[in-house]
Amino acid sequence: MESRNMCMEAWKTLRSTPMLGCICPNNPMKKRCDRIFNIIHNNPCIGKCHYYYYYYYYYQSQ
Repeated sequence: MESRNMCMEAWKTLRSTPMLGCICPNNPMKKRCDRIFNIIHNNPCIGKCHYYYYYYYYYQSQ
């Protein structure tokens, strides 16, 4: 339960940043942006929590 709550908090924090839906621009910083994007989106904690995040917010809104 505790790790699920930690993942939920990670999702809430990530959701409030522009990195959640970031598409890296094609400029000199692209390589750095791609690396950050991959670190965030390949995070296993965030991947596991994806379902819980949407499930939680879907049922909280009803």
